[in-house]
Formats: sequence, C-alpha cells, structure tokens
Amino acid sequence: GKKVRFTLIYGSRSPEDVIFLKRLRKLQEARQWLTIVPVLSKPPRQWNGATGRIDGDLLRRLLGGKNPTDKTFFVCGPRELYTTITSELVRMGVKEHRIHLEAYGPLLTSPKTRNGRSR
Repeated sequence: GKKVRFTLIYGSRSPEDVIFLKRLRKLQEARQWLTIVPVLSKPPRQWNGATGRIDGDLLRRLLGGKNPTDKTFFVCGPRELYTTITSELVRMGVKEHRIHLEAYGPLLTSPKTRNGRSR
C-alpha cells in the first residue's frame, strides 16, 4: 500500500511552551512516518530548529519544492494562523476540501465541502 507520512508543524514561543515536546520527540523516534517540526517565535540562542511564525514562506521551505496539491492539511490555532495558512495553501494550489480547520474561536469563513455546502 501507499506509505503515509505525517508532519506536525507546531508553532510556539519557546521550547517550554510546546506542550508534550518530549513525548512528541519520543513518538517521532519510534515512528518512521512521523516528523515533528517545532517552530519557535522567541527561540533561545542555542535553538537550531525552525524559527519565526508559521506562514507561506515556512511552508514552502518545509515542502522543499514538493507539490502540496496531493496532500491533506489540518490547521489548528488562532484565527490569524488558520486564515493565513488557508490562504497560502489555496494560493499554492491546494483545494479547499484538502484543508481541515480547527480554530481557537469562531471561523471567519467556513471552507466548503466537496458538494459545495458549508460545514
């Protein structure tokens, strides 16, 4: 069968703010199909991982030139995050039915399902 890969891009201010970071790293070590990418907006000096905010530029870097249109995206976070990421993914050619949102607070707009009805 087709091998499924799962990448969790997790935005936080600092390593201490990443909930379950140690557990997530242990899980990643145990599962070859899983990649955890913590992104810190206020990283400590010794941090060598991804930094800044999760945005279109970061997504493109993490995709490494791969075509995102056959991938499924799950976006969870505050309104600013899911609005920005959804817009960027659509701009990259990802169809709205491949973008699933879970928001902290009400959605500004509801993505449509395959049959055109709002969720």
